[in-house]
Amino acid sequence: MFNNSSHIDASHSAFTEVHQIQGNQTTYTVVHGNQIIRLAGEGYSGLDTLHRASTTNAAFDSAQRFPAPSCLPGTRIEILNLISSWLNDDGPQSICWLNGLAGSGKSAIAQTIAEMYAAQHRLVASFFFSRREIERSTTQRFIPTIATHFMSFSPSLKPAIIRALEEDFTIPTKVLREQMMKLLFEPFVSLSTQMTQTDSSTQIKSSPPVLMVIDSLDECDNERLVSEIISLIPQLIQECPFALKVLLTSRPEPHLKAAFRTSEILSVTRSLELRSFDAETDIRLFLQKSFIMIRDQRQSTLFGNSGPWPSVSELEALVQKASGQQAS
Repeated sequence: MFNNSSHIDASHSAFTEVHQIQGNQTTYTVVHGNQIIRLAGEGYSGLDTLHRASTTNAAFDSAQRFPAPSCLPGTRIEILNLISSWLNDDGPQSICWLNGLAGSGKSAIAQTIAEMYAAQHRLVASFFFSRREIERSTTQRFIPTIATHFMSFSPSLKPAIIRALEEDFTIPTKVLREQMMKLLFEPFVSLSTQMTQTDSSTQIKSSPPVLMVIDSLDECDNERLVSEIISLIPQLIQECPFALKVLLTSRPEPHLKAAFRTSEILSVTRSLELRSFDAETDIRLFLQKSFIMIRDQRQSTLFGNSGPWPSVSELEALVQKASGQQAS
């Protein structure tokens, strides 16, 4: 087909290869941009399809991310308290956008919050984007992964999600809105109907809010698609049978700032800018603990050194430089 062709760009194309295995079992290899997905087709269960289309590497407790960055005990107290207050508040702002420059600690904060609320059985889903791993640098596996997390959090969702994939195993290859409709919105409606019939919907909606954490939106390789994810979040919250809140983190990139400025998002979002919080105390504590660890590990090297190490003035100079200031 491509004989004697040149300058072909297939980066935004999709290709499908069909494999017949053991008679009645068929798998489909879908090449979508830079992502390769092997879907279970005829002869496989909907659960097989969901597992093949999702990734386990993006969760807050994934072994692939271990040890994940988290806040040092005693640091980031103010911002962690603000996020906790937002989560437990019954106001209209169901989305929290934590933004800051590279290296400002957004992922560590997201990880710490995820750990805190997982321990309280209030974390419904998490996805940590990363440009360093292909499965976490694209939106292609995002919704199937989130669906598996919702299904684990509420097993009552499982029949509707699995049934949708058994009726159409190509759902993970469709546009994001269609994926979310089939794998989340429609199962939500099914569960809400069940809860209404058993008079439990009011009780669940009045329970403390549950949380979904989506970290490092700026690490996604497609600006248009990650903006589409943001645009779908309010409907996800509205359709969810639980009281759901969503914590999003990213750098303040222009396309993300534009997405959060749309009227549908702006009215339901609380924005927290990390640059607004004084980090000097946290930096000082981190450096102090780090130097204590170095001193304990290298006692023989530092033997005979008189006085504190480093000196108070040297430590303060490091704190000021690390916080973007110059020592006087």
